[in-house]
Amino acid sequence: MAIVIIGGTGVGKSTVGNIISQRIGYQLYEVGHVVKQLYFEKVQRENILIYGDKTIAQSKIDELTNVHGKDYFTRKRLQYTGEMVRKYGNDYFIRALMSVHAEERIIIVGARTFSEMNAVLEKMPNTYFV
Repeated sequence: MAIVIIGGTGVGKSTVGNIISQRIGYQLYEVGHVVKQLYFEKVQRENILIYGDKTIAQSKIDELTNVHGKDYFTRKRLQYTGEMVRKYGNDYFIRALMSVHAEERIIIVGARTFSEMNAVLEKMPNTYFV
């Protein structure tokens, strides 16, 4: 079963999700964090392919962050997000989340489109939307 919390930026979705998670013991997943995690994994894979070593790859990522600032990866992540949505659809990140956690009792914060909501319902028909 899932609880999906929907709303505009800054309305308290994460706060409410954290409170509910603590009270009922469901794991909390934020769509934005899923996007960041998948992008970070992509960057790590690419750098391991280039440098052949996970430690060196991570040091190169850290070096880029130090030289160009945090915004360097933010811009790249936004490009990546757009590419994934164009290539695989608006529900790509929700489907990625659901492919791993469909058997759990979870709270999802940040679904925004009907296709994302339908992707949750396909895996978890007993979902509550708030």
